Amino acid sequence: MTEKVVAIAKGAATMTGCKEKVSSFQNRVDNVIPTPIFDDFYVDVNHKLRHNATRMYGVYDGTKLVAMAMTVAESSNGAVLGAVSCHPDYRKHGYGSTVVKYISNRLIAENKTVYLHRAKNANQSFYNNLGFEQCGLWQEYYFER
Repeated sequence: MTEKVVAIAKGAATMTGCKEKVSSFQNRVDNVIPTPIFDDFYVDVNHKLRHNATRMYGVYDGTKLVAMAMTVAESSNGAVLGAVSCHPDYRKHGYGSTVVKYISNRLIAENKTVYLHRAKNANQSFYNNLGFEQCGLWQEYYFER
């Protein structure tokens, strides 16, 4: 495994390249959670990156992006880890673990508590093996106008 973990995007200047990488990656990954419409996702992530409210890292095998993770929310004392994905051909080889450990260790080094946002019953053993423990449940509510 010749992996390297790099920041996929930091700030608006690199967001354009990120859009192609993430879009291409999402097209190849089967998701447990339905992904948002990419344009809406892109606008949200672009805004968060420009305001240092998120960070995004990826693992490459050579020049191929094979796994990624990002914080979906950050504050001065905590961060929510989400949007973790690994290309199906690269699962069970440590790439997903590498990127989750990397981003988690960076957050912990900044004295931030790391929370995880995942689909109910999805990848529970994966995250438990990395030291995550369930401490509560999130609930989404949708309101009609």
